[in-house]
Amino acid sequence: MGQPVVHFEILGKDAQKLQSFYRELFSWDVGEPAGLGAVSVLLYLRGIARPRRGEPRTTYRVELDRRMWTVRTASGRVHVECGEPGSADAALTTTPATLNGLLADPSTLDAVLAAGGVAVDGDLGAVRRLLDSAAY
Repeated sequence: MGQPVVHFEILGKDAQKLQSFYRELFSWDVGEPAGLGAVSVLLYLRGIARPRRGEPRTTYRVELDRRMWTVRTASGRVHVECGEPGSADAALTTTPATLNGLLADPSTLDAVLAAGGVAVDGDLGAVRRLLDSAAY
């Protein structure tokens, strides 16, 4: 038998209902939610974003909770890897929860920038394209 699962993240709007569901269904010991993590948000971005074909290849430096990530868009796809890129067209610094909110509603970027909830260096248009590629 393989190794037991000791950690996983399930995203949802009602944490209490999700905890109750998994506790009852599998008799799992479900801990308190730790908040939305960077890995979850970036996996979501990678899975949902669909950059337009023909857009320039773009490299982003994304800092979430003081951890660096490289996000690249090319040929209609998004690639995410841990670590800082050698160079980036745009840099984005925020929290996982704020990035998640921006992915859900890219039109709030200007307000979040003005409130200091996100910092962008470099090509702001590239950041808008990335966020828009995840909106549905």
